[in-house]
Amino acid sequence: MKKFIMILSALAMVGAAVVGVLNKNDLEKVNDEVKTVRAEVTDITAKLGEAEDKRDDATEKETQAKDARNQAAAAISEAEQKLKIVDAPSKMCRTR
Repeated sequence: MKKFIMILSALAMVGAAVVGVLNKNDLEKVNDEVKTVRAEVTDITAKLGEAEDKRDDATEKETQAKDARNQAAAAISEAEQKLKIVDAPSKMCRTR
């Protein structure tokens, strides 16, 4: 009986060693994959930062363009008011 238990123990140790080696190989593969994924995440994060910077620049340019448009519209409105004031006396002279 002792021999049977000893043989069974030896087989269990060999089996554990085999499983350990297989797991070690799997662990190395997983670690390599994690390194690859981390590198990809770093690249994507950098690209995302650049895209956000471009978006912020575009938003700022849009705001500046809208401000310029509003200033131009105000200038046109002011010019139209001045034109109405200038045209008003000439219309009065024509109607008399």
